[in-house]
Amino acid sequence: MDINPRAIRFARYNAALNDVRVEFILSDLYEHVNSKYDLIVSNPPFNPFFGGKRILSEHSGLSGEDAMFGIIRGIPRYLNDDGICQMIGRFFYKEEFYWGRLENIIDLNKYDLCLLMGKHPRDVFKLLNIVEGAWSVKKIKDLMDYYKKEGISREAFGILNLKKGTGRYLEKVVDLFDRYKKITIPNFRKN
Repeated sequence: MDINPRAIRFARYNAALNDVRVEFILSDLYEHVNSKYDLIVSNPPFNPFFGGKRILSEHSGLSGEDAMFGIIRGIPRYLNDDGICQMIGRFFYKEEFYWGRLENIIDLNKYDLCLLMGKHPRDVFKLLNIVEGAWSVKKIKDLMDYYKKEGISREAFGILNLKKGTGRYLEKVVDLFDRYKKITIPNFRKN
């Protein structure tokens, strides 16, 4: 599912090239979804929006988490009991663990969560293209001001995995940019 018709066309083309059967739905999050799924995979927009021209494929609210939180909110209704949800994103910390940010969105006692985080702070900046100058000094200042106002102590880029379970969670730091290294989801441990 995607809100962008162009993204749906590209995805259909890609599915045809790879000879896979996939259902495509033009929808704003779960608005036009009526089924449950075994797998929900997402690369939602995760850049904060501080004004100017909003780019649908990049911006997701003031914190950059609106689309991701919307997907997570729908998991109880749209993910099968033995299903898995995986999404890539930016994760903002107000507490020691990220899970505190999800407590108001989903019942954490009913899901096992695993967050594979980038090894280096530069991982986030690579994605934002700050090194190449795509973000202005004003945008970076706005982001830092937002972090200070909201009490965000750190930020990570990574992959969030959710599946129905017993409330176990794990954070693991991995090198997300080592294309020769296979990243596996580790066993969950009760913390």
